[in-house]
Amino acid sequence: LQFEALPCPSIFVPPPLPPFIFSFLASFHFCLLLLFIFFLLVSFLLRRADMAEGGDSENSRELDVVLFGATGFTGKEVAAYLSISRNREPIKFSWALAGRSKDRLKQVREYVHKLHPDNGSTPIIVADCKSEEQLRAMCRRTRFVLNCVGPYRFFGEAVVKACVQEGTHYLDVTGEPEFIERMQYKYGEEAEKKGLYIVMAAGFDSVPADVGSMHAASCLPKDVVCTQLEEFMTLSFGPSGYCGHFATMESAIHGIGAKHELQSLRKKRALKMKPVDGPRLVKRDGIFFDTETVKRWCNIFPGADAAVVRLSQIYLSKSGAHTPFQHAAYFSVPSLYSMLLFLFYGLIFTILTKFKLGRALLLTFPSLFSRGMFTHEGPSPEQRRECKIEFLFRAKGIPRNEVGAGRLRKPTSTALVRITGPEVYTSTAICLVESMLALLHEAVDTKTTRLVCKGGVVTPAVALHGTHIVERLKNAGLKIEKVEK
Repeated sequence: LQFEALPCPSIFVPPPLPPFIFSFLASFHFCLLLLFIFFLLVSFLLRRADMAEGGDSENSRELDVVLFGATGFTGKEVAAYLSISRNREPIKFSWALAGRSKDRLKQVREYVHKLHPDNGSTPIIVADCKSEEQLRAMCRRTRFVLNCVGPYRFFGEAVVKACVQEGTHYLDVTGEPEFIERMQYKYGEEAEKKGLYIVMAAGFDSVPADVGSMHAASCLPKDVVCTQLEEFMTLSFGPSGYCGHFATMESAIHGIGAKHELQSLRKKRALKMKPVDGPRLVKRDGIFFDTETVKRWCNIFPGADAAVVRLSQIYLSKSGAHTPFQHAAYFSVPSLYSMLLFLFYGLIFTILTKFKLGRALLLTFPSLFSRGMFTHEGPSPEQRRECKIEFLFRAKGIPRNEVGAGRLRKPTSTALVRITGPEVYTSTAICLVESMLALLHEAVDTKTTRLVCKGGVVTPAVALHGTHIVERLKNAGLKIEKVEK
């Protein structure tokens, strides 16, 4: 055996590192640098995950809208109008029916498809207000939830919470001021951070009252600022009369019963509107005959209009997008006898709502204690065809150059605006769906820059300020016109 030593190839040997490099690598500062780079990487990955999740919630979800509570009286009407709107809209939207009973949901789907066979097979989602898992699963599938399950005082918060958790926009038709303000207090900040529209009271009568008030104020001359606005609501019956559904009365009973809780909540929130220029608007309590506008017997409107308009004025004035005005809401009837009859039953209603036994009596015998104005069956088709609603707004203002001058001049300009529409439940469906479509096309899809509100638990006039909601309501059948003196 012969062994031969072969030449070793040349290997590059780096020069030794200076001693201060080893000192730095072993130092506390280097550990901080590594930790900082680690946190940057984690933040980047989390942001990418959030963006992917947000993209799923806004653009890649299975459905555009879910109607929750589709089997109820109002829900069934909303379902019918959704099917009409889907065929009328230039951009088709996907939707589904949701509720507790699968069999009843199938009946509503058959009813809707008989009206509009070209809607295809509308999906059905089974969800119960008592199941957080089912509600969150429902919200994950859609971009909007229309909630028609009341009374909202008992069943509304679970749906609002699920929507906020899952990044889903929400609209309802509540008329309960305590529920509205409690949702604002508990979920307003989180919804605003996430850019979610949680819109309260998006039906009759708050959309005509809230949006109509803002529209009436805008009908004054451009150099005039509205400082006073009075609203008169009239419900006109036909020969068959009219009655409301039991669920409407049930929500009113519990809403009035929560009056003390609302007062406590308002003290805690301490919301205040900016001072309004001009003399104080004297709100007329009790019975009076209006000779200036409606020429009918009037009284303070007991619904949620005043509370909803007040919240809108506070938000919009704080945002700097609107100069606040004083507001008063009234209802009118054709005769003094009708007004006295209403006050008599209204007094009984108010007294009984203060006690648990009284509320039980009202809920057990709704027709007896309302003189037939509320029944478990609701209005008949004939009653609905013959009935119509009317809002008349009287806006008064002062010259813009006098705003903030501290003068107490009386208003110098007046504008009258009338909104006329079909009966209560048909108008509710129109207002709810058109509000949702305005937000879908102008706030969520296109991000219209003229919008004041970018999210939060808000009222209709706040969420829809800057959209074409007035034009939408006109095209849907509501007549909105400026009235000459």
